[in-house]
Amino acid sequence: MLLGTLELSAATRVTLFPELRVGNVIPDFVVALDPLTESARRQLQLNAIASSVLNELTSRRLKPDAISRRLFARATTVRATLAALWRHSLVTANDMETYATAPWVINDPIELVAIEAKITRWREALAQAHRYRAFADRTYVALPSEIIDRTEAIGECAHRMGIGLIAVTSTSASVILESPSVVPRTADRMWIVGRTVGFTLPSISS
Repeated sequence: MLLGTLELSAATRVTLFPELRVGNVIPDFVVALDPLTESARRQLQLNAIASSVLNELTSRRLKPDAISRRLFARATTVRATLAALWRHSLVTANDMETYATAPWVINDPIELVAIEAKITRWREALAQAHRYRAFADRTYVALPSEIIDRTEAIGECAHRMGIGLIAVTSTSASVILESPSVVPRTADRMWIVGRTVGFTLPSISS
């Protein structure tokens, strides 16, 4: 029912992940909206260190030793991770042995929507949803419509925090406050995409 409230027209594939653990948080739902066909993707399993390395290389070129220092990781682990990422074309390297996240990874068109649902504890729901903005393009809190109707502060707080609202009844759900769209580029986001729908391969046509 909640999926029916979202704008999905641009998505070729819609994938729902209930209670997906992302770092230290567990949204009730993460929805992946993918404008690409399945033939344009492959599944890439990214662990925590690979996600962190990609994140470090998103905005700058770095050498392996610099990455090790920034992540407090062993140099041998970082070099092995970079080699694996390079084999999958997730990073680029130059003659100076500096690495960067591949542009097509940074610009991946996948959209992630996170939803937190609560019966009464709306302040807690908003606080949790605000943390999801670190990896989700859009974030919503779903609450019973009667709770929203009688508590004006919910809409005010949600608007101020940049979180959308979904009003739920026994028979329907509707978006009453749209979530602003952001484009987070974090290790958690890369982990979600890599572990679920996979990254775009520009060399494969849809």
